[in-house]
Amino acid sequence: MSYETTPIGQWNNACWQGFYRFLMINLDMSTTTDWESGTAEVHTPAGDIMYTFFWYGRRWNDNPTNNVYLDIQPKPFKNPPDEYLNFRVEIKGQDNNASVRNECSRIIKETSRQMNISGIIAPPPHPALGRTMRFAVVGRRDWLGRDGEIINKERVLENLHVYENLLEECFVRN
Repeated sequence: MSYETTPIGQWNNACWQGFYRFLMINLDMSTTTDWESGTAEVHTPAGDIMYTFFWYGRRWNDNPTNNVYLDIQPKPFKNPPDEYLNFRVEIKGQDNNASVRNECSRIIKETSRQMNISGIIAPPPHPALGRTMRFAVVGRRDWLGRDGEIINKERVLENLHVYENLLEECFVRN
């Protein structure tokens, strides 16, 4: 199976890995954090393996010990059948992680409205606490495409660049 010829709703791990290779070639993989952009293998509680892609790591200007970044993490199951593009914050050396996550959600929600960017869900469904948390998401239909569609790579890159610019505007530029 190839991500280029398989309907998006039928993608398997091999499709996602091929898609991630395409992204690594076509996106800005530089980072201003102490980690590299790329892919990682994630083991689910059910014993499944999925692959995540993370990039565009930036130090948050107003809180330089924290990093913000984007990631794509397909679900190994189809309930709900939506792979999110995640906006994440990596928190270092702070006690009140929920307040940091909530502040990130507020900032991105306000800025996306000002920039007329639709599809941003902030705060995300099922927010969690921890050192790395998602503070906003974009549903797959808005950034990648619908189940029966074949990927339009140029449109996906345009969409991802919009979200990179949004992250930059919210947390890097002052």
